[in-house]
Amino acid sequence: PHLTTTAQPTTPAPTTTAAPTTTAAPTTTAAPATTAAPTTAAPGLPKCSELAPDQIADFLSVKTVQLPAKMRPYCAGFGIHMSCRHGYYAASPRTDYHAILYNDEAGEARLVLLDGQDETAATAALGAEKVRGLQFDPSAAHLVALISGGTNVHASPSYFVKMRMPSLEVVWRKPVFSEVVGLEKWTPDNSDSMAVSEDRYVLHSAGQCVGDTWCEGHQGDFTQALNASTGDIIVAEGSDWKASHSCKQMITYNA
Repeated sequence: PHLTTTAQPTTPAPTTTAAPTTTAAPTTTAAPATTAAPTTAAPGLPKCSELAPDQIADFLSVKTVQLPAKMRPYCAGFGIHMSCRHGYYAASPRTDYHAILYNDEAGEARLVLLDGQDETAATAALGAEKVRGLQFDPSAAHLVALISGGTNVHASPSYFVKMRMPSLEVVWRKPVFSEVVGLEKWTPDNSDSMAVSEDRYVLHSAGQCVGDTWCEGHQGDFTQALNASTGDIIVAEGSDWKASHSCKQMITYNA
């Protein structure tokens, strides 16, 4: 069981109603004793945009990393059969740590934090939910995971989980959902887009309109913004309906 990653920087991307009650905090294991701020990566590395095509290979390396459990190898009965995306990778120029979020064979969402030598520094179990995204915040002081609140269960919310680096201690875990657009019943695996800044986290997702609404039965999208410090919904910055059907894929957000 392995996942092949590269040292290439990643560049990820991202809703307005009362939030349901939060769930119990996920358990963490193998946390380092120190809670010091993440280390700063060595300066001087060029940006990808500064490299000529024939130079890129000189700055890439490939390494096989052993996972604590095998990655889920198939989609059947677990999410919509569109992208079968069960793994996410996150890195930051502000820290030597990097992370993998994936679903194991049993459907458990597992988070693995790797140090600068690609050794496991900490792990966390985030529950039996489908992984949707993973990013460091701009300071690399926190790691933010996006997971679904259910699998093929109409109108289940998704969840943002904010964790402190490098212990993976959960700061908060809060739901993101819409009373108009229900997630999960029609939410392709690649429909969730997350954006992370120092003061807000944004989810942009696709779903199906719930009953007794003007758009009942139609597919659409919504956005929701959360306060990064508290996890509370910023109602004024969300929207229950922005574009119909697959038009969602044409929209992206920066927080």
